Amino acid sequence: MQSSNVSQDGASPEAGLIFDATGNLYGTTYSGGYGRYVWGTVFQLTPHANDKWTETILHTFNYHYQFKKGYGPMAEVVLDTGGNLYGTTAYGGDGFGTVFKLMPDANGKWGDTVLHTFNGKDGALPFAGLVFGSSGKLYGATQGGGTYNTGALFEITP
Repeated sequence: MQSSNVSQDGASPEAGLIFDATGNLYGTTYSGGYGRYVWGTVFQLTPHANDKWTETILHTFNYHYQFKKGYGPMAEVVLDTGGNLYGTTAYGGDGFGTVFKLMPDANGKWGDTVLHTFNGKDGALPFAGLVFGSSGKLYGATQGGGTYNTGALFEITP
């Protein structure tokens, strides 16, 4: 269990970053965040003059109070044309990870929703990132679970 003295802006970035059309970077951290029982963040880095960046934490995963929403993101997020972010958490949901969506509102706040929770039979431990197909569906893979407990490929309609 993590204590409240972990890095409030996240720790252990495990995945790559993505750019949006205006030059902002987005990424995840596997652990850290603001509060107790935290296990990961989604963050934004905004560029400024003189190679300076401003960091904004868009979401903190809390495994104690929000276990069903997932925790421990290990992959990069993907961005849709509406500015929404999608990603996976390795743990939580029904115990085997989640697919989540973060949506910006007009006030700069980010709402979150869980699109899918893995139950083991349909996959477990989605350590890899997501990709958009030409139809707008999301595709990904899990390390475990599935028919033979050797992983699964999945398709999600946002």
